[in-house]
Amino acid sequence: MRQNIWPNLVDIVEKNLRQGFKDIAIFEIGKVYWIGKNGLPDENYRLSIALMDSSDNPIPETLAIFEKVAKDLKLDIKWVSNPATNGHRLFHPVRHLNLFKDSKPIGDMAEVHPRVLHQYGIEKRVAILETDLEPFITTK
Repeated sequence: MRQNIWPNLVDIVEKNLRQGFKDIAIFEIGKVYWIGKNGLPDENYRLSIALMDSSDNPIPETLAIFEKVAKDLKLDIKWVSNPATNGHRLFHPVRHLNLFKDSKPIGDMAEVHPRVLHQYGIEKRVAILETDLEPFITTK
């Protein structure tokens, strides 16, 4: 059972590169699983986005896409730049954002670390975003 969706998207980016695509933007909505507070399995739906463009930093374009969706849904989403300090060697050391709604963390956006991408044969930079979907589908 997966705890994140984004690794699947990096695999799909690699497959699209082999087919000759140069700029890639993909998303997936799916379930993730973890051990809940009561020690029992828990699950929720998440949205994950991966973007690879011709720039040296795909984070701004990925953030612009996400902000447009949030604005269209009338959601007040905030983000804070935060170096990936939680032992995440999978991400670039300084290109990492935390996403918040109503001061609660809902997700992250980061650039996948080049060492990880090289294992897939990907030479360009790839930004990923992964967020809980609950803030997008719950109404007050």
